[in-house]
Amino acid sequence: MLTTTLEIVVPVFLVVAFGWLFASRGLVTGTGTAAITNFVFYLAIPALLFRTLATGGVQEQFDWAILGAYYGGALLNFVAAWLLSRGVFGTPADAAGLAGMAGTFSNLGLIGLPLVQRAYGDAGLVPFMLVIMVQSAIIFTVTTLAVEIPRGRGRGWLRSVAAPLRSVAVNPIVVAALGGMAFGFTGLPLPGIVDETLVLLGRAAGPVALFVLGCSLVGCRIAGDLRETLVITAVKLIAMPATVYLLAAHVFGLRPGWVTVAVLAAAMPCGANVYVFARRYDTYVNRATAAVVLTTLGCVATVTALIALLPPP
Repeated sequence: MLTTTLEIVVPVFLVVAFGWLFASRGLVTGTGTAAITNFVFYLAIPALLFRTLATGGVQEQFDWAILGAYYGGALLNFVAAWLLSRGVFGTPADAAGLAGMAGTFSNLGLIGLPLVQRAYGDAGLVPFMLVIMVQSAIIFTVTTLAVEIPRGRGRGWLRSVAAPLRSVAVNPIVVAALGGMAFGFTGLPLPGIVDETLVLLGRAAGPVALFVLGCSLVGCRIAGDLRETLVITAVKLIAMPATVYLLAAHVFGLRPGWVTVAVLAAAMPCGANVYVFARRYDTYVNRATAAVVLTTLGCVATVTALIALLPPP
């Protein structure tokens, strides 16, 4: 069993390592990394999302419980990370909002999707797509409020939330997911040429996403308060999947295979948007960067354990 799990997980992180190696050696430049990221974000992942939801029978499988379990756990985790950052480490209230995001926002696109696809195939992709399509809308909104209100801009919270929500509305991953769901509900088959094109693009999504993730880690440094970053890392990689498991299995009564996908999604490292938000608000930048690096390294162990222990979809 362990050998089978390692055969699933180790190649995933070896591709990430190759990306880091190529970028650190100058074989892939910063411009190249940006171009590859655009291909993954604007074309390959949306193609995979659209086809999976358009042809995966989502209309028969859709279950709101996975969203309640996952995002109920995420919000509880956000509060826990905020309280730890603020109460234990004395982080200012606005910066603690970024700690909440670091302990909650999962890298579902670049690493979660390839892992779920490799481990569980199409059976795991449908519930995973339901989780990924609303993550930005929920976590971006909560983070914006958590930062803006302590800064005294709470009265204009609608304006503060509008900017990230606008970006979510035109996010190609969100658009592709919603479009795929809408097409799936029609019950119509995809035209053959369109279907084969989406298949080709979708096959590139996983490996290319992993490679570019490795490229993007070059230059990231672990700095700031390492104690706090380690605590936030534990919140993200241990507390969040545990909370989601309890809600999914024992509160929402989610089917076992979907519990597995929800928990695995929760165990993903924090995504790079945590750093983007930290730069935007000019606070928590070093700790956000360190959290991305440490959770990415640490999830090798947690993901391996979860895939070995939890039943497949």
